[in-house]
Amino acid sequence: MRPPAINERYEILNKALRYSLLITLWFLVSGCEKEQTVAAPKPERPPPLVTVIPVVKRKVVKTYELVGRTAAMKTVNLVARVTGYLEKRKFKEGEDVSKGDLLFVIEQAPYKIEVKAAEAKVAEAEATLANAASYLKRLKSVRKGGVSQTDLDKTNSDFLKAQAELMEAKANLDQAQLNLSYTEIHSPINGRIGRVSINEGNLVSLNSGTLATIVQMDPIYVLFTVSEAAVLTEFQNQIKKGRATTFIPKIQLSNGTLYPFEGTEDYLSHMVDEKTGTITIRSIFPNQSTNVLPGKNDLPHDRRILMPGQFVKVLVRRGDSSMERVVPQTAIGEDQKGKFVLVVDANNSVQKRPVIVGDKQGVNWVIKQGLEVGEQVISEGLQKVRSGTIVQTSPSAPKKTGKK
Repeated sequence: MRPPAINERYEILNKALRYSLLITLWFLVSGCEKEQTVAAPKPERPPPLVTVIPVVKRKVVKTYELVGRTAAMKTVNLVARVTGYLEKRKFKEGEDVSKGDLLFVIEQAPYKIEVKAAEAKVAEAEATLANAASYLKRLKSVRKGGVSQTDLDKTNSDFLKAQAELMEAKANLDQAQLNLSYTEIHSPINGRIGRVSINEGNLVSLNSGTLATIVQMDPIYVLFTVSEAAVLTEFQNQIKKGRATTFIPKIQLSNGTLYPFEGTEDYLSHMVDEKTGTITIRSIFPNQSTNVLPGKNDLPHDRRILMPGQFVKVLVRRGDSSMERVVPQTAIGEDQKGKFVLVVDANNSVQKRPVIVGDKQGVNWVIKQGLEVGEQVISEGLQKVRSGTIVQTSPSAPKKTGKK
């Protein structure tokens, strides 16, 4: 029999061993569970979903894309032609005016007085002429020998002088009336008037400079340059077909929308620019007021779309239409090596394919080299995949071709 102290120590040691064993078993079980968790295979991710569209052939019209600039057909600077204080302005800056509209009034009182004075001079000259004519008639009625030839000659001279004075008086009256008419400045053309440089109350004269400027808005010029080689090519093509060579341009606005009206060729320069090797072409476009600005949102717009000095993209048709391979612009990517597309093959594997593109045709690119008709290209979701990726495909919804 062991002493009580030894039994107590034995019990404490026995409990400690049991607790150590339990803790060890817990760690072993936890480690196994972790190993089983790590070893469990992860569920496979589904292949990324991309939108594809087949390469198709469409009839396209080849065009030159050129930079053009609009210009007013007529520009008029309004100036004072008489001296006086500017009394009235009869228009609002920036509004459209019509030919004949009254725009400015210069003080008229001094010029009305000049007209009345000139009218009085005319009346006086008419009276003098009438008296000279009557006297000459009386002398001529006297019997021969009753009046000396000297008196007759003097009377005839006075009559002619009175005629000349009347002519001078009438000319002065015309000038006075003309000066009075110059106090009213009317619009000589239909157009849009700009800002006023001299306000009412200021003294104006021939040397005062421009009061305001009017530009004709409709129709409007669009000027652009074409390379000499392009012009010669078109000449040759049209001569072969027995047709006259004309450039029928369209224009694209700065927001990317197509202007709804075609232009007509107005002028083809007779000289080639020696520095640039280009030929200037001037075309005329209608520029009527419209309630709708062409575009996706049909934004309300009650003014003319084109303004003088505006840069536009000019689209000039070159040659006849032809069948070409096309893909959406969204299907074209670009890196340091150039343009490329992502093709999905029969195994749903993605292949990166370099391509050579031609003209833009609305929302499409013409493909010159690198793709065949019927191949499936990714049109949406290029950033989700790379070459070699297995994908799920969804057909693209049909889009407008945006033909020019």
